[in-house]
Amino acid sequence: MKVIISLIAAVLLLTSCTNSTNGRVDTDNEAPPIASAEAPSTSIEKSLQQNLSATDLSIEGIRIGGSIDDVVKSYGQPSEKTVSHGLDTPYWIFKEQGIYIDFDGPIWQATVTPPFKGKTPRGISIGSSTEDVLKAYPDITTGDSYIQKSADGQYSIQFSINNGMVTQINMWQDKTLLTDKNPNETISEETPKEVYEDNSEQPIEHNLESNLTNNYSLTINKKNITLKDWDNTVDLQKILGEPTSQNIEILGNEADTHKGSFIKTMNYDGLQIKLMSPKENGKDFWILEMVVTKKDYKTSKGIEIGDKLEKVKNSYPDINIALD
Repeated sequence: MKVIISLIAAVLLLTSCTNSTNGRVDTDNEAPPIASAEAPSTSIEKSLQQNLSATDLSIEGIRIGGSIDDVVKSYGQPSEKTVSHGLDTPYWIFKEQGIYIDFDGPIWQATVTPPFKGKTPRGISIGSSTEDVLKAYPDITTGDSYIQKSADGQYSIQFSINNGMVTQINMWQDKTLLTDKNPNETISEETPKEVYEDNSEQPIEHNLESNLTNNYSLTINKKNITLKDWDNTVDLQKILGEPTSQNIEILGNEADTHKGSFIKTMNYDGLQIKLMSPKENGKDFWILEMVVTKKDYKTSKGIEIGDKLEKVKNSYPDINIALD
């Protein structure tokens, strides 16, 4: 039986060659004109040595891992209640305030745009300068947008920059790892250790960045390509070379709240990758979907085209059959 391996954001499908996937996952939000903001507080000086943690993922009454009810109490009812494409989880829009929330129980992603005035715990807001961002987040990865992840890959914050100023702030927690643990808990940099019967400790060498990497990655040339990776943090050209073809489309009315977002399709021999970019952006793309049709590519758990169903089930015990 020939198998197609298809990775879609937050969903892993291994299907027969007649199957197809159409994923639409939201991280896109509008980026209206730049708003002015006060200079960040000098308190960011105290944050220079901090790694990104759960405490960084909040902004003016909105907290990743928190309750949507708290957002409603602070900002009123949303202007629109819809769902994230591909996930079918709630996605609420507070248009007048410039707030966009993804949640499934706890909030797992929040985006703010003008006219939002709130600040991150490190003092960054819409209108802050590039220099302010670099000072507050010294380990941030720079590019068309600026993004920093926690040491374990669980937490992320991204700043869209235009003309040297922040125009959009996006923060999220890996949805596959979302738990009810203490939101003030910081991330330990200590290497995980395994305790043996004699109470000795040994490093766990097989630990990966996160379950997202474990379940939703392809391993190519000893490098992982993971769903939701931004193209300015993973060098697809270095890993895969030039695509055999590439095109970009702008989503229309059929995309509902994602109208105006960009979809980039990159085709390689036996591999297709689709990436998504927020509306009014079109420069920064994140990986939405990966479909494999040849044996040259393996998932991060070692599954490739031609493997037996038993091996697939052993590697992905929670997998379900996708109906045609």
